[in-house]
Amino acid sequence: MARTLQLTLSAQPKRAAVRQDGLEAVRQEVTERLVAAAYARGLAEGTQAALDGGVRLVELAMNQLEQARNRAEQNLPREVIELSVEIADQLLRSRLADDAYDIERIVRSALAGGGNERGLCVVHLHPSDLAQLEGVKFREDTSFVPHSGLARGTVHVETKRGLLVRDPIEALEQIREALLEGLV
Repeated sequence: MARTLQLTLSAQPKRAAVRQDGLEAVRQEVTERLVAAAYARGLAEGTQAALDGGVRLVELAMNQLEQARNRAEQNLPREVIELSVEIADQLLRSRLADDAYDIERIVRSALAGGGNERGLCVVHLHPSDLAQLEGVKFREDTSFVPHSGLARGTVHVETKRGLLVRDPIEALEQIREALLEGLV
């Protein structure tokens, strides 16, 4: 049995068609359009959420990178000092091991540290350093004593004023400490 449907429109239709396939087909088409629109809306919202999340992750990564850069900048002077002193230490130890240093100049520098009126003094040196000074002239009031407990390149000068120590490794450590104190 065919049913007649009467419609009253509030405005003239822009596009109208008479369908012969029935109400179920129209319902199916409307449902498909609604599903497609919901899918498109969901896809757009999901894409926007993913983009927003990506932006947040990039911002977080940028903040972490900035913090790491700041820490590196703060630590850089200390690391430069430590690395420089370590390099100097390795070079110094290598030169000492290879006898590539001027023990006479080191001794004369140590003696000069005692002042012109130092009087009698005794210079303690590693035996191999003392052997290098054989034949070198110093003041008459300067005597030399081998001391196997001293590192090569180290000079101890005993005077009436006290003991003057020239230890290159110790001096390097003092330089490192002074540089690090200057950072504070």
